[in-house]
Amino acid sequence: ITRRHVRPGFGLPVVVRVAANRAADPLRQFAPQRQSLAATAVLRFRMPGAENFLQTFAGPVYRDHAAAVLDLANPVEIAAVHIGPAKPHLAADLTAPLLDMLAGMPKTGGIEGFIQPFGRGDTQPRLEILEPHRPGRIPVVFIHGLASDEGTWFDMLNELRAWPVFHRRFEPWVFHYPTGASFLQVSAVLRRELQAAVRAADPQGRDPALGKVVLVGHSMGGLHAKLQVVEPGTALWDAIADVPFAEIRLRPKTRQLVAPGYFFHPLPFVNRVVFIATPHRGSVLAALGVGRLASLTVRQPPEMEAIHAEAVRLNPGAFHPDYERRLPTSVDLLRPSSSILQAVERLRPPCWVTTHAVVGVAHHSLAGGDDCVVPAASAHTAGAVSEITVPASHTRVHHHPQTIAEVQRILIQHLRECGVGPDGVAGAAVP
Repeated sequence: ITRRHVRPGFGLPVVVRVAANRAADPLRQFAPQRQSLAATAVLRFRMPGAENFLQTFAGPVYRDHAAAVLDLANPVEIAAVHIGPAKPHLAADLTAPLLDMLAGMPKTGGIEGFIQPFGRGDTQPRLEILEPHRPGRIPVVFIHGLASDEGTWFDMLNELRAWPVFHRRFEPWVFHYPTGASFLQVSAVLRRELQAAVRAADPQGRDPALGKVVLVGHSMGGLHAKLQVVEPGTALWDAIADVPFAEIRLRPKTRQLVAPGYFFHPLPFVNRVVFIATPHRGSVLAALGVGRLASLTVRQPPEMEAIHAEAVRLNPGAFHPDYERRLPTSVDLLRPSSSILQAVERLRPPCWVTTHAVVGVAHHSLAGGDDCVVPAASAHTAGAVSEITVPASHTRVHHHPQTIAEVQRILIQHLRECGVGPDGVAGAAVP
């Protein structure tokens, strides 16, 4: 986190760790391991002069035995406090909760989650709602990239949470996954988690905000985001096999596990996607020696290896040679020659989904430049309504102030197209 957002004033800024009522909260399964919120401790004394005659006569007998009351105020909702005729600002530290959540995260994301996906319980894919859910706020789901984790978003979240519009109208959700795991399997888990979270938050389907979800994906996370809003038909299966899925010999349980990765429908409640440095056409690094070495270091989950071995054994000659040889890793997917990546690139979101692109250009060249990992031509998104270039490397592009400002602009546009202004009033003017 590059900046700390603090506000001087009355009271003591603190961090409150939320202990959810796990038995009663329908979203309990999506709470992060440590959910922290900003608060300001204010010691409130009884103001003298308000007693009536009898209370004054009673004196100490009337007065409360407690000398003062300790309040925990929400500094996002409350800007100032009344102290007699004075109205001083309420002190706040909006960055401290994010630092506390970062400190509580398991140190098993990033490289370990890439090399040994699903190695431990805390590396399982999971959707997390960073703040207690409030009806009427639109979820913005942040999806990290290769060899990374959800903590990579906290710099951007720190800036967005200090923006009053975001607090009033949006709430941050993050998706964590071991990036070395099977790409299509992880996308299927994200799809299932999003459906479950929206259903748990609004079982009656009455909250329009939950029908306007925004996805923001960095690097490979953008590809996961895209697979939430497309209709693949048979394109993904055809990318690995020459025999239709219905004709493949598999045990019923195995077929049930495999199918969601290849056959699905776009999520109807997602209608905007922001791609940040997303390799839609791959990265040449994945095809070079370093990419091949990285792919070989990945230890695939035994259950996925068993499914792959079963499919190949029962269906000789049915699969393409590269898939038959071994289960593709996430690095294999990012090779420009990957048949799955090429199939994903050709898919187009439906008309109700709006897409945007942020392209990192740290180096300029005759080929159009790149961010040291993804060429600008690969990060270009066909059909995007907006696209900007940011002078940053691949690992820093989503931290860059221009990217954060672009995300804010997109969210304001999202509110306008939803018919709601930043103050939550239909048709309100947008600055």
